[in-house]
Amino acid sequence: MKIYKGVLIIVCCFLLLGCQDNSNNRANRTPTDLDSDTEVETNEKTDKKEIADYKRDTNPGEVINITMNQMEEMIEKKETFVVSFVTTYCMYCRQLHSILDEYLKTHHVVIYQVVLDNEDRTEQENLEIIHKYFEEFYSTPGVFYVKKGAKKSYLNTYTLGITESVID
Repeated sequence: MKIYKGVLIIVCCFLLLGCQDNSNNRANRTPTDLDSDTEVETNEKTDKKEIADYKRDTNPGEVINITMNQMEEMIEKKETFVVSFVTTYCMYCRQLHSILDEYLKTHHVVIYQVVLDNEDRTEQENLEIIHKYFEEFYSTPGVFYVKKGAKKSYLNTYTLGITESVID
């Protein structure tokens, strides 16, 4: 019986890993994967592609808590923003916050955060609203970039991990 359970667990793990969509592998993205109107240059010293004329704003950034309703309003108004979905009890959300605390000291980025356990909805209701806009969302933290009211990209913290280089 123990062997059967062990084999079953291993098979389930392989199935879960095999079902992940790797067609949009963000770990290997380069600046050429950006919008077609983004100008890209190759750094001769490092042979690395970089966004042309990009000057990083080193003023501090911030995390702003919003409600699910406010997030929906921002999408309806076709705003451009970064939104993260977190819970207070999620250890990966806390790990993301500890990295963001340092990162945002020198990166002018505003991240709008929806704390799901502060919403006056059930988990299922929250999930239905999130999936209406972000079908890839399946666990916290979920970080999405919305451009002009449409989802542009998803930071898959599950496969990429939570590090400053992933966030950058």
